[in-house]
Order: sequence, then C-alpha cells, then structure tokens
Amino acid sequence: PSACPGGASDGVQESVDAIVPFLAFGFAFAGEVSLAGVTPAGDVDDCPDGGTRSKSFISPWLLRIAFSACRYSSPGLGRFEFGQGLIVNFLRSQVALNVLVTDRDSGNTVLFEGFFDFVPRSGGGFIANGQDIVLTTPQGDFTLDLNQLEVDDEGHVLSGGGSVEDTSNNFALQRIDFQVTGPG
Repeated sequence: PSACPGGASDGVQESVDAIVPFLAFGFAFAGEVSLAGVTPAGDVDDCPDGGTRSKSFISPWLLRIAFSACRYSSPGLGRFEFGQGLIVNFLRSQVALNVLVTDRDSGNTVLFEGFFDFVPRSGGGFIANGQDIVLTTPQGDFTLDLNQLEVDDEGHVLSGGGSVEDTSNNFALQRIDFQVTGPG
C-alpha cells in the first residue's frame, strides 16, 4: 500500500489485507500434494498452529483438501484460520478453490472462490495462472487474477504476480497489480 501514488486508500489496504494471507499461507498445501502422496483412505496432517488439513481422493484424478480450523501465523503478518477447502484436478491441471480465511485478531473473513490452472514446476511445486477468483469480503467483492505465480514444493510463493480488481465498486479503487519480488 505504501508504494501507491498518493498513499494507500482504504480500497488498496482492504485489497492487500484480503490477499496477503492467501499468498503467504494459502499454498502451503502444495508441498505434499501429489497423486502418490495420499493413501486411498486419505491423510490428515496437523496445521502449524492447530487444526488439521485432510487429503482424500474423490476419484482417481481428483484430490480434495479440506481445512478444519487450520491455523497459520507469522509475526508482523498476523494469525489466520483456513476453513472449507479445494479440489485439485490432476487430469485438467486445475484447482477449484472454496477457501475461507479468517483473520483471528480482527475476525474479518475472506472467501476465495474460483479456479486456477497450474503447471508442475521442475523440482516440485507449480506455476499458477487463474482468472476471476472471487474474493468475498465484508467490504464487498474483489476479483483476483494470478499471472505465472510460481510456488515451490513447500508452498512458498517465489515469483510471478497478478492483479486485484474492485468488481463491486466498493471503493474508488479500480485495480491493483502486484509482482512478487522474492520468497518470504
């Protein structure tokens, strides 16, 4: 927000607050997700700060990842809880999102709904491209588009970028373009 000409408006700050937890923690599932990484009965993993993440096959090519009070935190960024889940379609190389992110300090929630395409990355992880991932926030809806967002095998976003658009005309904001400048 501080890089915006004229300073950060409420719309810029709301957009950034909505997407940063997802970019920082939302791809953490990627480190262990593969067709070979899940038993037919499914797997349940503990999340770093409590809760669980379960993985199970819906069909031979569809993997469901469900979050149950799955918590992540980082000093300076905040404490977040992930709910609901996503489906990885290995046949289409596509992820269907229905992920609810709650800021545990403010109580604000953001629902991510939509799809993104992925290409496996050499050495693990993937590169994501997606259009019209709808972010439902208390302030209204925003749309997130991913552009060559590169994620390593541990779920860290390495490079790429995207944009956030104020599709509901919540603020005087039209669009924010962002570029990842390094892991972290």
